[in-house]
Amino acid sequence: MPNIIIIERDINYLKIFIKCMKESGFEVVCMNNTKLVSQVAQKQLPDLIICSLEIAKQNNCNFWNNLCQNFVTATIPLIFLINEASEIYQCPEFAADGYITKFCTTEELNKAIKAQLAKQAARKHGYAIQSQQVLNSPSIGNDQPNVQSILPSIPRLNLVFEFIAANYDKPISLCDVAEALGYSATYLTTVVTQT
Repeated sequence: MPNIIIIERDINYLKIFIKCMKESGFEVVCMNNTKLVSQVAQKQLPDLIICSLEIAKQNNCNFWNNLCQNFVTATIPLIFLINEASEIYQCPEFAADGYITKFCTTEELNKAIKAQLAKQAARKHGYAIQSQQVLNSPSIGNDQPNVQSILPSIPRLNLVFEFIAANYDKPISLCDVAEALGYSATYLTTVVTQT
């Protein structure tokens, strides 16, 4: 049963979302602020986090940055709850995996959740296949495996990918990459999302 953390202050919306998600077979952990999200996420390893954009903006999305810097929680997808569609463009630096309005139907909520869970499952499957290919690849000369980059070949992002590859073993954030390459985090987020 997929496990979801939902972060919302408005008790009325929270009750509606909890009811919809439980009826759809999801386990739900409710929170009304972001103070303990990192700790709860590390302990429970949710399949998805749904968070009110208002709450995220109040702490400058620090909880999300903390999760992204921890290799255990970095791949958890995030859906922001928004009041209206225009809010999607207010905080591109938060780089959410999806957005849904608080006034959505049960079907829309389930569709958004299932889409993120399917993407996550596909990513994990892809990582598993790539790991297996690396383990099964023949050695070359100095017993180093012949590894092809899993990063896409996009010329304008080559420096970004080179920095990530060089620092894969360190906890780095989008801000770290942007700073190292002389970009602003907002600019880099925009470039990456437009690619």
